[in-house]
Amino acid sequence: MRLVAIACGVAVAASLIFGGTSRDGVPAIMVGLGAAPLLVALLIEPQALARARAVLAPLVLVVAIPLLQLVPLPPMLWQILPGRAPIVETYAAASLPLPWLAISIAPGATERSLLALVAPLAIFLGALACRREERRGLFGLVLLAGAGSALLEFLQIMDGPDSALRFYPPSDGSVGVGVFANRNHAAALLYCAIPIAAVALDLSRGRRPALRLAALAGFYLALVLGLMMTGSRSALILGAAAFVMTAALILRESLEDLAGERRSALLASAGFAVAAILLAPAFGLTTILDRLTAQEAGAGDRASLARISFDAARSFFPFGSGLGTFERVFPLFQPREAIAPAVINHAHDDLLELTLETGLPGLLVIAGTLALAMLCALRNRREPDASKRRERVAAAIALALLGAHSLLDYPLRMPALSAVFALCAATLAGPLDTVPKRERRRGESGGGGAARPHLDEARASAETRARPTDHARRPSRRSRRDPETVA
Repeated sequence: MRLVAIACGVAVAASLIFGGTSRDGVPAIMVGLGAAPLLVALLIEPQALARARAVLAPLVLVVAIPLLQLVPLPPMLWQILPGRAPIVETYAAASLPLPWLAISIAPGATERSLLALVAPLAIFLGALACRREERRGLFGLVLLAGAGSALLEFLQIMDGPDSALRFYPPSDGSVGVGVFANRNHAAALLYCAIPIAAVALDLSRGRRPALRLAALAGFYLALVLGLMMTGSRSALILGAAAFVMTAALILRESLEDLAGERRSALLASAGFAVAAILLAPAFGLTTILDRLTAQEAGAGDRASLARISFDAARSFFPFGSGLGTFERVFPLFQPREAIAPAVINHAHDDLLELTLETGLPGLLVIAGTLALAMLCALRNRREPDASKRRERVAAAIALALLGAHSLLDYPLRMPALSAVFALCAATLAGPLDTVPKRERRRGESGGGGAARPHLDEARASAETRARPTDHARRPSRRSRRDPETVA
């Protein structure tokens, strides 16, 4: 395994273990330390960045926006920006001259947000540089983290609300949060593991299919129970969506390749369905259903929160208040009667929050990224290898789920989930297979997945045949001495 792949694995593992919170402190330091070797590896191996040329422009823009927000501006410029009138009035009331200030009203918060982008961007570049089998190992880390988080949720509930296994207090002691500080984010890791696990079944084709089907059903049952133990409404809605899309777009086609295993598939599906129906109510389904019918009130109400956030975004549009400044800006627009002791640190709608913080430039980058993702998804239809095509579909499902969740919460501000997002984005943006058709036919004629050679090996074989040999490139000594012989 190459240095880039090893370093990328370290960065992903550090993000999954320590990235369950967006707070500063030891967790953020550990995530940054985990990404440091990957940055060094990318610099040591410049060819690792060759695949990133096509997506380099969006990455540069993502970093450029907060950097430009940190550039100090003269008073004659920044005081005419939208939303700066209260700052000008404060200096005037104190009889102080206007200093040079940046677009960000809290440069320290913007700097921390910029540093938080380093790990996911490095993971994206590292995963893009990895070979296919190396990316499989990275997906394996995500599955391992999902299973471990579900087990940790069970232990947290059994140990009570004051359990030492709850790493980020305070948290709701009646539900499981796994390695996260928030149950919604714990659920996000689990529903992302659903399509990835289906790809793992597809990639290991040819080895005891009945046993693998049973293992997949058992793993899915653990994920379902883990989703229920979070008590999260998004766990029920997005988890169900993940299962439906995975079954329709991945498992159906994957099971068609397992000839003669329909009986095993039916038994595994029936066992999974029966166990899930019987166990889900006992593991928290009733709690989720109760929360779906409950009404939130006060400053924490989502509708009120969105309305205030929209007013703030409109006041700072089109330049924004600075990345990471929502917590500073929101109280300025909060009605006095709605002010509560609890600090509102996010809008629970990342699109709205990013509009407030980055303004029109941020919206343009988001729109461009969505367009690029859709082009990559459509391009996947031209992928000749069915197994690799399903791998990209799984990545697209996880990206779509996290994107939809971001309209109701802030999952991508968690380093663990941003690492999963970066890994899936790299998988979707990777190059298509370029093996000639005759090589694929020759590999597929071997009869089934077990006899089918790996596409990378076929590609290497094709390149070897296309490359002239030393004997063909260099004439013999006799030929060099006798021009007539050459002729």
